[in-house]
Amino acid sequence: MKHPFFSIIVPVYNVESYISTCVNSILKQNYVRFEILLINDGSTDNSAKICDDYAALNKEVRVIHQKNGGLSSARNTGLQNAKGNYIWFVDSDDWIAENALEIIAKELNDDIEMLGFYESKYIENEERFIKQKKIIKIETTNGFSYINANDKFVPSVCFYVYNINFINKHGLLFKEKLIHEDDYFSLQCFAKVTQIRKIENVLYYYRIRENSIVTRNVTIEKLNSLLEIVKLCKSLRNSSLGGFFIESRIRTYLNIFFNNLVNFEKKDNKNTIYKLINDSKTIIPKQVLYKNDLKGVAIEKILYNLSGKLYFNYLKYALKK
Repeated sequence: MKHPFFSIIVPVYNVESYISTCVNSILKQNYVRFEILLINDGSTDNSAKICDDYAALNKEVRVIHQKNGGLSSARNTGLQNAKGNYIWFVDSDDWIAENALEIIAKELNDDIEMLGFYESKYIENEERFIKQKKIIKIETTNGFSYINANDKFVPSVCFYVYNINFINKHGLLFKEKLIHEDDYFSLQCFAKVTQIRKIENVLYYYRIRENSIVTRNVTIEKLNSLLEIVKLCKSLRNSSLGGFFIESRIRTYLNIFFNNLVNFEKKDNKNTIYKLINDSKTIIPKQVLYKNDLKGVAIEKILYNLSGKLYFNYLKYALKK
């Protein structure tokens, strides 16, 4: 096989019912300069054998078996072994569109560091797709302008391809033992990227299933992961992303953290709850107030700035209404 243009990194963990759909969607592409790195992250079902069977029959497929280290660890293993010019992270229960690689390859040049595209969400238990309401093209720009043009921050790494030189230049890796790993990685990418664009194509099919990571119950690991992202945001306050965007992300992650904390309270003692609240206040003592904050946003920020415990109890009351 010629030097691959794309390295498609697929972390695999106990997905024997889904992995074939994912891999087949890549193998049937009409663009042939790609490799598939299946990172078996300590699966205990039949996933490892399925991966090995694909490698035995397809020269494009490489399998790496490792002890279970989590999604970030598997992706990092893929990055360390990738040979392609561009990286695409594809989750093992998702799949990519027909001719996706050919479409992407035509849009790339040596200067493009990241290329974004659109996804379609598939709700598994309802057997239906959620289509994009608005599709726009974004010309090559930097991370800050891209987010503004897109009207929102889209952290999922599966909805972009990455120039390997960009990743290596900035030493970008996934933070391991973190649940919200996409947010952490993407915030770093958008703070660094100077050449990113978006095309008007739906190229990724994102499966939402009931037992996926994003639908699991609140855990201490999830709460600590949110605090790690808040800590990262604090370090990016003076980055190219701009103060208002970073402060809005801080508020978003803190709100998710405190809302999860309300649900977590039923499972643990008050000492643990108040330690986590104090941890958040240690990282971000006060949220920044802006003149254009909505009234409700300003009230929540003021309550948090006065007292983390006060804000926590306010949310408990608000959620009961």
